[in-house]
Amino acid sequence: MRIWKGRPDKALTLITYSSGGRNCYGKITCRHKGGRSAINYRLLDTNREQYTNHVARLLRVEKDPRRTAAINLFMYENGILTYNIATQGLKISSFILNGPLAEPTSGSAMALANVPPGTLICCLQFFPRTRSHVAMAGGSFAQLLRRVDDRYSLVKLPSGERRFFSSAIWAVVGVPISVGEFSTPISSKAGRNRWLGIRPSVRGVAMNPVDHPHGGGQGKTSGGRPSVSPWGRLTKGRVTKPLRFQSSLVYKSRKLFR
Repeated sequence: MRIWKGRPDKALTLITYSSGGRNCYGKITCRHKGGRSAINYRLLDTNREQYTNHVARLLRVEKDPRRTAAINLFMYENGILTYNIATQGLKISSFILNGPLAEPTSGSAMALANVPPGTLICCLQFFPRTRSHVAMAGGSFAQLLRRVDDRYSLVKLPSGERRFFSSAIWAVVGVPISVGEFSTPISSKAGRNRWLGIRPSVRGVAMNPVDHPHGGGQGKTSGGRPSVSPWGRLTKGRVTKPLRFQSSLVYKSRKLFR
C-alpha cells in the first residue's frame, strides 16, 4: 500500500502541544516529560452510523504520527471528507458502503447483526452510537464467533478474551494496516527522544541515599529493597484489573464460599 507523502487535510487536523507532564494548575504530575514538538492530530470519524447507506471513495492512505495503524481519507458522495482506520485489501479509488445494505468486504462498516460469523473485524464500539474503542491498533483485530440471540453476539478480542457485545453496535470489516516497526524502535540519538517528549531520567541506584531510597551502597548495588518510587511507594505488584470488577469478583467469591 502506497503511503501519502504530502501534508494531511487541513480541515481534519488539529495542532496539539505537549503538556510537559503538568496538569491544569501547572504542577508536574508525570515526570520525565517535556520538549515535544507540536504535531497535527488527525480527527478520525470513529462513528460511521451517521453515514448509513452512503457510498465513499478512497482518495489516499496516510500515516498518523500518533497511531500504529495507517488511516484512509474517504470522500462521500456529498463531498464530505473523513479519516478512518485503513484496512487491508482496499485500493486507491475503491468504493465502500456503510450500513445494512453493504457487503461484508474490507472497509465496510455495519452492525454486528449484519456481519457473518467468523469474520475478522476492527474498530468496535462498546455501546451503540458511540466512538470506536476496540481493535484500532495496527495489525490487531477481533473476530465475530457467533450470535447468541437477536440482542447479543460473542466476539473474540485481540487479547483472546471472549466477550458478549450488543448486536446493535457497529464495527468495520477487515484488519488495520500496520505501518513501521513499533516493538523495537531505534532512536539513533538522544535528540530524537526529546522530540517525542521524553526527558532524560537517572536511575535510583545511581543516586545518593538522600536523593532516592535505592541510592547509596558500595559499588554497584540493586537497591537492597523492593522497587519503590522516590517517595517510597511500591512500583511493582499492583492490581491491574479495575477496582469495580475486582470488588464484584471478591463479593461473588465470598458469597460462594460462605
